[in-house]
Amino acid sequence: MHPGVAIGYTTTLCLYLSMLTLLPKARASKLLNKQSFKLFWKSGVGLCIGHLLSFYALSYGNISTAVPLMQTEPLFIFLFIHFCCKGIEKISLKLIIGAITIIMSAALVTAI
Repeated sequence: MHPGVAIGYTTTLCLYLSMLTLLPKARASKLLNKQSFKLFWKSGVGLCIGHLLSFYALSYGNISTAVPLMQTEPLFIFLFIHFCCKGIEKISLKLIIGAITIIMSAALVTAI
């Protein structure tokens, strides 16, 4: 793992733990209950896998190809919104135009 990412995660963990210990209202609000854990463990695992694959792509691939492809992340978020949040998030015309723009931009940059 890149040292910058490790420093960022460690700093965030320290700030979160200090918030829990210093602020009594934060402890009382049950930030670390089973419901929260059920919601966030999958995203944490996905984030970890995403970082590992990004570093793998940068270390073994051509940077001019890997970085534009990694910038298509909003497109995958758009797809996950469509499949996972069907009744919660509405897909607007702006989101569709944005997704098409992301695909076209990545295709143009990787083709050059």
